[in-house]
Amino acid sequence: MRLPSFPVPVYGETVTSVVARYLARAGIVAGRHLDMLGLKRASATAVAPVDLNALTSGVPDQHPWCSNGVEVIRQHTAVPWYLYFSGENHTKLVMTRLVDSGSSNPAASLGLTKLAIGQPGVKFCPVCVETDITSRGFPVAYREHQVPYVKVCATHECSLHRGCTQCREDSKAISAWKMAGMCGCAEPSTEPVCSQTLGTDTLKGLLWISRQVNWALSRESVTSDASRAQLLFEGLKAEGFAGRNG
Repeated sequence: MRLPSFPVPVYGETVTSVVARYLARAGIVAGRHLDMLGLKRASATAVAPVDLNALTSGVPDQHPWCSNGVEVIRQHTAVPWYLYFSGENHTKLVMTRLVDSGSSNPAASLGLTKLAIGQPGVKFCPVCVETDITSRGFPVAYREHQVPYVKVCATHECSLHRGCTQCREDSKAISAWKMAGMCGCAEPSTEPVCSQTLGTDTLKGLLWISRQVNWALSRESVTSDASRAQLLFEGLKAEGFAGRNG
């Protein structure tokens, strides 16, 4: 069964954000519809959907995701960033696992641990949220903000925020499927990822990281050039961050 009125994603919008918009728009019982999309037992902060076939089979015909798992991974997850320095063969192998055969643990397929990517709730830029509500009519959570070590918005140069701390006390996984910055609390309480005022040098460093992630995710192809890793290693050696002999 294909779900009618499923939203068309904004470029770079996370799967969680698109699904949350659908649930909010339809005003429906979330569990049943998440189940139809293969997401009922999935984490809202997962690096990629566990069951892409169910997701891409549940959206309407002509939708960009319809029977197109590659589009979901390439444009709406941070997977291309995690594969950026991988060789072509490894990249194709991981993409096949995620798209065609399915993966019960997408993070493990990418060589990531739960500790490395685990975070309480989706991250968002409060300025992006305000801007999107004004221009689009709804907030968007962007994939580049979900990379664990990205802590500031490259566009607005401010700290990212996490979802409402009060809602986070709800242990039900289904409660995490909310639009960026939105919840049902009378007085939502979000918290900045950077708890302290950022000094100039610290902000510059965090912005550099954010911009590198943005740039890499803006590349059209997921297929990697194997020389990227070697070039990075040579650069680290040149700056004294790696041993001369490997």
